[in-house]
Amino acid sequence: GTGASLNVSLPGVYTVKATAPNGCSSTDDVRVILNQVAPADVALVGGELTCTVTSLQLSASSSTGGTRYLWTGPGTIDNANTATPTVYADGTYTCTATNPVTGCETVKTVVVGLNNTTPNVSAGLDQTLTCTTTSVTLTGSSTTPGVQFSWSGPGFTSADAIVAVSTEGIYTLTVTDLVNGCTATDQVEVKINRTAPNVSAGEDQTITCTTTEVTLTGSSTTPDAQFSWSGPGFTSSSAIVTVTVEGIYTLTVTDPVNGCKATDQVEVKLDKTPPNVSAGEDQTITCTTESVTLTGSSTTPD
Repeated sequence: GTGASLNVSLPGVYTVKATAPNGCSSTDDVRVILNQVAPADVALVGGELTCTVTSLQLSASSSTGGTRYLWTGPGTIDNANTATPTVYADGTYTCTATNPVTGCETVKTVVVGLNNTTPNVSAGLDQTLTCTTTSVTLTGSSTTPGVQFSWSGPGFTSADAIVAVSTEGIYTLTVTDLVNGCTATDQVEVKINRTAPNVSAGEDQTITCTTTEVTLTGSSTTPDAQFSWSGPGFTSSSAIVTVTVEGIYTLTVTDPVNGCKATDQVEVKLDKTPPNVSAGEDQTITCTTESVTLTGSSTTPD
């Protein structure tokens, strides 16, 4: 170059020669040094997003003082030009670290993982309360290790996996994975079946002088109903029974499905009152009255 200044791009020793108008000249040397040192010891720290950890602060560090940082990656990045940006999405993030003296860069990447797998949950089978089953057991379960259980229902909460309840309604089991904070729910219905069976003890009966025993015919439209009679000194498990004693007889019918009972009563009356009778006055047969009329009567109807 022949000018007073010169642009160079290679390191080394450059000599400048200055020549005066009188032909005299002088020289001097200048050294161009190569300094392309990038930031040293750049370290990145990532992490994992979960159901409870929805944002994550990344971290970059370098032993080179004043290192400048720039982060790029998926989604929104808060404070992307600092050593500790905040991110909200999983994926690979790139950090460009710049040496403020040399302008040289070190580029590294860090992965942000995502663990939002919901735990396995089962609230079990629906249950039924009956006249004999006044409480049922709800059995919650999960194949996910180390989960936490929580039941809720009509006026009911519990942190146990297996619970006993006595009220009908919808019960919800919530399972929480303590590792990632994710939850899953399942529901079970507790129904109630306390419908009383149909029962009929039949018509009232009467024991008379000619009818010395009567048949009581119990019945029910409830399938497979169980019968039980009770009365004056009398019990029986048959639907149809024969009795000879007056009194109130009670028929109890039990539904074998839900254990519920219903009763009906029948009265066996006694009618052995003798009828009223009169043969009339004594009569006399004479020589002139060769026959007489005997007049029987009764105030008893028919």
